Amino acid sequence: MTKTSSIAGVFLLASCFLFDISANQNEITQLKCRQLNWRPKVLESHLEGSPKVVLFCTPADLQSPENPMQIHEYYSNGCILCECDVILNQATLQPHGPSIYYSLNGFITKVAFYNLGKLHGEIKSYYPNGDVQTLTAMQNGRMHGITENYYPNGQLALRAVYTDELLDGPFEKYYENGNKALLAHYNSGQLQGTSSEWYETGEIKSKKNYVNGLLQEYHFTYALISYYPNKNVMEIQNFIQNQPSGPHCKYYSNGTKSYEAHYRDGLKHGAKTYYSKTGAIRGEGQFVDGKAVGKHIYRHPNGNLKKEALYSQEGTPLSPINYFDESGKLVQQLSKLNGVKDGPFYKWKDGNLIQDYNYKNGEFEGTQKTFHPNGHLEFTTTYFKGTRQGVHEHWNSEGQKILETNFQKGILHGPYNSYYSNSNKKISCFYENGKLEGSYQSFHQDGQLNEKYCYRDGKKEGLHQKFDHNRTLLLDANYINGNPQGICQEWYPNGQLKTKAHYSNGIAEGSFLS
Repeated sequence: MTKTSSIAGVFLLASCFLFDISANQNEITQLKCRQLNWRPKVLESHLEGSPKVVLFCTPADLQSPENPMQIHEYYSNGCILCECDVILNQATLQPHGPSIYYSLNGFITKVAFYNLGKLHGEIKSYYPNGDVQTLTAMQNGRMHGITENYYPNGQLALRAVYTDELLDGPFEKYYENGNKALLAHYNSGQLQGTSSEWYETGEIKSKKNYVNGLLQEYHFTYALISYYPNKNVMEIQNFIQNQPSGPHCKYYSNGTKSYEAHYRDGLKHGAKTYYSKTGAIRGEGQFVDGKAVGKHIYRHPNGNLKKEALYSQEGTPLSPINYFDESGKLVQQLSKLNGVKDGPFYKWKDGNLIQDYNYKNGEFEGTQKTFHPNGHLEFTTTYFKGTRQGVHEHWNSEGQKILETNFQKGILHGPYNSYYSNSNKKISCFYENGKLEGSYQSFHQDGQLNEKYCYRDGKKEGLHQKFDHNRTLLLDANYINGNPQGICQEWYPNGQLKTKAHYSNGIAEGSFLS
């Protein structure tokens, strides 16, 4: 059932309203009976002046904490948005009883119940056809009891149990076809026991075991096991109090092991090995208390080296880490310290250097360069502690500079000049703390002036003129604080006046069209 109301309806009160919530349910939600002596009091209006929030009551009702009242909220077009029973509590109007919410086209979207301003009881939201979308049990403003979500086809999507706002009991998710997607158990907000996931087709996807919210092995069973749709194991890993412990293995869908590592006290410790689908070793390396030691390698499927790194027994890199393509060509080289990039970084494509960077503690530091595929420099920029600082220059693939600017603490600050491919200047201006400041000039590709104006604190200020290639004036205007002020004139290229207008604080007060 739907319901709409115009603003005129604010003043035409029925004595009582009953609302049919869903075509598929026999439930009725009843608001308080409206009193014949109630009068509307507009509490808030929309910008265009129509009522937005209206209180229905008598003057005496505002003096008594027990007298029934209602608040209606309206869309700007006059249609009802919400009807809410209210009472006066501690000198404040508070929802008390049912509240009914409507869509713009009049469909009931939600029904909620309040007790002295706090949600209390069952909250339901609805699809446009009247079917239930969500159901939530509330107690004194907190989730308490069963919560359910439904798909548009009516199939259950989620069911959970809450106790005083904490998940407490079974937690279930379902696919739209009705198959179960997830089953977990909570105790006072913490995962407890086995949590299982399934594929949409019904096959088991994963099992995880929890103790007091932490991943934990149970009776010599792995804390985490995941499966392929063909039921073969995808991954197994053990945890003790949420920290990896013991073996961690991954498998191809055919059942062959693809990866194996070992953990101790949450850190990799021992051998880490990668395997091909045929069982051949593709990569290997050793760890001690989470630090890589010795030689680490990884190979492409064709057997050629893909990655190579060498570490000391203390885990310090002894040389840059090298990456190779399938043909054996070096494509990337970097240095790391404590697991993050630290030092030079190089990248090649088709044998040509395309990136020459430098890092410190995982952030850009110093001069950074990139190159075009033909080897010409593309840009250089300087960083300090991961933030741009100083001159930034950009060149096209033919070696001609197209941009030169400056940064301070990551924002534009200082001269800014851009150029056409013929080396003629395109834009010349100045930035101060990220905002345009002072003279701004742009040029046509042949070098003739195109526009000139000034900025103050990022806003146009003063004379603004525009010219064509022949230096013919096309625009003449004045700006104050970013707004046109006074006479503004435009001309056609032949010199004929196009428009003339007078502005005051950016608003045209008159115009003349020639």
